[in-house]
Amino acid sequence: MKKIGDFLKEIKKFGKPDLLIREKVAEAIRKYIGFNIDIKDIKYRDGIVYIKTGDHLLKSEIFIKKRKILDYVQDLSDGKNVIDIKWLSVFKTPSHPREGGDPFII
Repeated sequence: MKKIGDFLKEIKKFGKPDLLIREKVAEAIRKYIGFNIDIKDIKYRDGIVYIKTGDHLLKSEIFIKKRKILDYVQDLSDGKNVIDIKWLSVFKTPSHPREGGDPFII
């Protein structure tokens, strides 16, 4: 007889196929870099993982350990091909200089 936890894992795979990849990427980053990243900041499309961050140190660490992260995710993903990691930069620029932004960017 199967445990209910195993059954729920199977259902999770069918519900959102990219969720498994996003969880494994977050797990790999936690394992190899020691940074806890929220899976809401990770997207997966057409073999490419997109990570939304403005932290340049995190970007550098991921770039240095990219091969390990990709290998880890590839080993644990069920038939999904993960070929690259890219970034979605987060820059919040106020629309007006009085709001604390750069006076040259309006």
